[in-house]
Amino acid sequence: MKKIFFKLLKFYKKIRAWLVIDLYKTRGKKPWSKGYFEYKWKEIKGNIQNKDLLEKFYKGNLSSGYGLGVDERIVEYPWILANLSEESGKLLDAGSALNFEVLLYHQKLKNKEITITTLAPESNCFWRKGVSYVFGDIRDLPFRDNLFDAITCISTLEHVGMDNSEIYNTGDKYNENSSKDYLKAILELKRVLKPGGQLLITVPFGKYENHGFFQQFNKQMVHRLIEPFNNEGSVSYFKYFENGWQKSEVGKCDNSSYGYIGLHEKLNKIAGASAVACVSIIKNHDIQSNEMNLNKKEDIKNIEYEKDDLGYSEPQKIVVYESTYEMFDENLIKTRVKDYHDLILPLLPKDKSKKIIDLGCGFGLFLDFCRKQGYENYEGVDIVKNFTDYAKNKFGLKNINTGDIIDYLKKASSENYGAITAINVVEHIKKERVPELLNLIFKNLEKGGVFVAEMPNADSIHGIHTLFSDLTHEWAYTKALIIQLLSQAGFSEIRVYPNRVRKSMPIRLLQKILAKILSGDDKLLYSGNIIVKAKK
Repeated sequence: MKKIFFKLLKFYKKIRAWLVIDLYKTRGKKPWSKGYFEYKWKEIKGNIQNKDLLEKFYKGNLSSGYGLGVDERIVEYPWILANLSEESGKLLDAGSALNFEVLLYHQKLKNKEITITTLAPESNCFWRKGVSYVFGDIRDLPFRDNLFDAITCISTLEHVGMDNSEIYNTGDKYNENSSKDYLKAILELKRVLKPGGQLLITVPFGKYENHGFFQQFNKQMVHRLIEPFNNEGSVSYFKYFENGWQKSEVGKCDNSSYGYIGLHEKLNKIAGASAVACVSIIKNHDIQSNEMNLNKKEDIKNIEYEKDDLGYSEPQKIVVYESTYEMFDENLIKTRVKDYHDLILPLLPKDKSKKIIDLGCGFGLFLDFCRKQGYENYEGVDIVKNFTDYAKNKFGLKNINTGDIIDYLKKASSENYGAITAINVVEHIKKERVPELLNLIFKNLEKGGVFVAEMPNADSIHGIHTLFSDLTHEWAYTKALIIQLLSQAGFSEIRVYPNRVRKSMPIRLLQKILAKILSGDDKLLYSGNIIVKAKK
């Protein structure tokens, strides 16, 4: 059954991509308009699999019309893969530009241990492929010296020290104007690169421009990238002409302006940079790791590194992962709060004096929402102390407890709650213990009280993806299964809802067709999660 789901998902993605690409072409291939991303990635995928084309990036000229209407990634990715060593070893992607399936599964990367470092978590996550993720600033990397055999840094250095607050929604934390901090980053990359290791960098190139959240590199800045390596490195230049991207010379690129800043600032038909500089460096064995070091690790963190897979000690791991709490994505918060308002709030008791407990309350985001809606008689429990501390300190929530939710409910007074919620919690419980949990929830609800939960939807292709996107997920639930379990616990008036319904007619039509094939509920077919309400 799982194979059928994935085949249908693959088929759906192909059909959707074909439709939006056709729409993009019909509308004149306007940069960043609907269908642009699908068209761009289709081109990139085909190009990086073309060995003859990659050879042209290594030596030779590109064909006329190459990458017409596509931003600089159409040049950067093939150049990186053409120049990256075939040898196995540890690869650091500084800036996460490689964090896409089509790239990570490329033949050149299959034999490498890949670590991706970026400021904050992203939606793409390939831990199942063995990719490691570390969140932090590349000016201050949490790795020991001489660790990586190769480093890629694709269109990242231009953002270092600039205003990244909107990109990562971190408030003023990364709202900077330190245009020379890319030099600190290059020294850090040099420090963690092994002698004999390979460093591949790409940056937008031309005359110097400061656009606030990034800067365009000029000749002097590109040269400064190579200086710490005894000026031993090579630079390839690519420029966008009327007939597409072509190899160029520095003298024909150094006066280029950045072509496209954003959706509301269309300077011309160029989709991004007008030119890029691609820098290839091999770290000489004679270069000392502390030479020109503006940012000594020993002065910043007095850490004795243990030999582990990533090269940093266990205490440092804890610091890295806990720091992500401070960088909780504002876009994610807005999305979740909107979901609470649109999908969960209508299911809660109208009487706001009723006592509510949120099982697995996490950071306290949902309870903070409930409090703002007027539910003052709230309570929360979560097994992770860092989460409950955050809920108390960040949101100022009271009645937040740390402990196992099943043990907590066993000790609670019977028929004490008007509502019990478990949002993205049940899937983390061992399936053998789920009936016990539901029985305890039923016991602790007052008569007429409601249980509201959200969980991965096993009736949906997307729900299967949700299930396997988190190592701590134990199970996903079909509509029939959750109704059966809740009924056995004693609940009545059980309702199951999708967490999202697509309104687009072509998508709704496809959903109905697939639902007929699978004999399922077409409204649940596309929904990654289901929302359940049951009454005592």
